[in-house]
Amino acid sequence: HGVAAALGAVCNVHHGLACAILLPISIRTNLRTHRKPYDELAHALEFPHAEGLLDAIQSISDKLKIPSRLADVGVKESQIDQLVELSFGNSMSGNPTPIAPDDLRDILHASL
Repeated sequence: HGVAAALGAVCNVHHGLACAILLPISIRTNLRTHRKPYDELAHALEFPHAEGLLDAIQSISDKLKIPSRLADVGVKESQIDQLVELSFGNSMSGNPTPIAPDDLRDILHASL
């Protein structure tokens, strides 16, 4: 969610679409260090583990034709630094995994 506002400001991506694109990316990132809450949510929704939940979210996104890559909504590599600069507001501070600017830069590059 912390990156969604920057995507709107820099790349004119609607907020809801930005959040939908970023949701699987965010879950994959946070699973590395905070698996337990995602496994608990998955179990509550009757998935065997967090990856099952992630697969279901991706399947819904695919059915709704939500782009899976930032480049699909016009994000360019030249905009990454500005996106990183504008992404560290309150929403980012609430992310379970602390994300440093260089980490976010790498995540965004990988998501192009």
